[in-house]
Parts: sequence; C-alpha cells; structure tokens
Amino acid sequence: MEMTVRVKDILSLLEEVAPRRLAEKWDNSGLQVGSLKGEVTKIMFSLDPCIEAVNQASGAGAEVLITHHPLIFSPLKSVSVDSFPGEVVSFALEKGISLISAHTNLDRARYGINDALAEILELRDPVVLEEYEGGEREGIGRVGTLEKTLTLADFARYVGQRLACKSLSIIGSADASINRVAVVGGSGGSFVGRARSVDADCLVTGDVGYHHALAAWRDGICVIDAGHFHTEKAALRVVAWRFQAMLESREWEISVGFFDAQISPVFNLSA
Repeated sequence: MEMTVRVKDILSLLEEVAPRRLAEKWDNSGLQVGSLKGEVTKIMFSLDPCIEAVNQASGAGAEVLITHHPLIFSPLKSVSVDSFPGEVVSFALEKGISLISAHTNLDRARYGINDALAEILELRDPVVLEEYEGGEREGIGRVGTLEKTLTLADFARYVGQRLACKSLSIIGSADASINRVAVVGGSGGSFVGRARSVDADCLVTGDVGYHHALAAWRDGICVIDAGHFHTEKAALRVVAWRFQAMLESREWEISVGFFDAQISPVFNLSA
C-alpha cells in the first residue's frame, strides 16, 4: 500500500536536512502558507516566494513550493491582496499551494547552501568557515582549495561560468594567485575578516559593501562579489536535486521541480 505523503511529512524531512535549531532568532523558516494535512505529489523549489514561482508550481501540478527566502519575516498587521506579501498569500491559497521556507537553517546546514556552493566551484576538502556552536560540520560558509592555482582574473571568469553570472565585482589584483577559497552564499561581506583568518586567498560571496571591500583591500584578501541572487540560486538548485534523492530513498512517489525562470532583480547597465 502506497504511503500518502502530506505537507507535515515534507516539513519533517526538511528538518533532517536543515534543522530549525540552526536558524537565526529573527528568521522565519518553516510553513508560511497552507495546511499540514495537504497531500503532496510534487514539489517546486524557488529562491524567492514570488507570484511567478507560485504560478509555475500550480501549472506543474505541485502542491508545495519550497523557497530559500521566507515570504513572511515579521507579524502581519493586515493582508492586502494588492501588495506583497499579501498578494502571494492570497494567490497561494487560491491555487492550493503550501509555501515552506528553509532560510538561515539551510545556510548553516551540512549539505545546505554553502556546501552546495563549494561543490559547484569544485573546492577540494571543504570545511566550515564559521562553525555553529555545538554543530558537526554545521555553520556559515565553507573553505577549500582549487585543483590548481589560478589568477584572480581567471578564477573570476570560472566563477561567472559556474554560477551563470554575467557580471562580477572584484576586489584585488587581477594577477593575484588564488588557491584557497572561502565561499558564503548570499550576503557575506562581513566574513572578509574570517576568510582572511583561515588563510583564504579569495572570498566568493554577494552583497559586498564599500567598507567590507576596503577591509579586504587593506588585509590583502581578494573578493569576488557574484551577487546575492546568483550565489544562492545556483546552490539551491543543487539542494533541490539532493532533496529529490532523499525522497526517492524513502520510495515516496514525489517529483521535484525548480523555478529556473526567476532573474536577478539587480542588473548592471553600461554608462
């Protein structure tokens, strides 16, 4: 007799992947919209809980949309269908889609966002950059080595190709030698000092502010800012396929899709 998998079962499986104990106190990972009792036959992953992702999930016959960024961060005083996030709440309920988020807990998790990013860049022997207290291979960022030493310019081109990123911001000399690399998916400018303390030649991350860039330049560590969007979207895609493998290992008849059509809200325009 086939098991009927419900939303609560998907949440339990996500708890194995990215335990809620790893989440920041300000975070809101978990069920955002929907019912724990809902039956699940297909899941869609998306970086953000946008209307377009919900619409594609519905069109593909998915009952669950798992996103990295939460739909709701703070208590809502009202739900307006004419603005975000109320419009997404209303649309998801209309389409019968349950929304689930795995955010900072997935950032810190073993085999989460940062492990996936290290895998995409083919870092050898990656270890946690900043360990979570009491965790085993849990924490923010990873640091490992390249198969061969590259110049910063060549490594930046490689990062752009692997993350499907058309433009990058770079701190450091183009001919600097890069072998030991730290990665932090999303917003990781504040980890410049930490990356330098573990002797990384380069930090790959997103959202690097001016003062973090100055600190990196002063401390002699190279930085590649590939953007919040590109570092996390590529990594989440890897997480989605790993989740599919976990479903298959349990012999759950559930397929997994990925909302690939989302584009970065930030783009560069030539002057």
